[in-house]
Amino acid sequence: MTAISTKERVMARSLARQVVETLIVATLAGPIGSREDFLDGLLDRGAPLI
Repeated sequence: MTAISTKERVMARSLARQVVETLIVATLAGPIGSREDFLDGLLDRGAPLI
């Protein structure tokens, strides 16, 4: 395996931070029916970003 560059580490940490922030904001928005429904909803909202 090759070493991970600083740029790649920064990008990975930034993505992880964004994921955690989105999860926190989403959980504060209201009650969650089920974990599967919650994650499906997040995926549906994020799909246009791909």
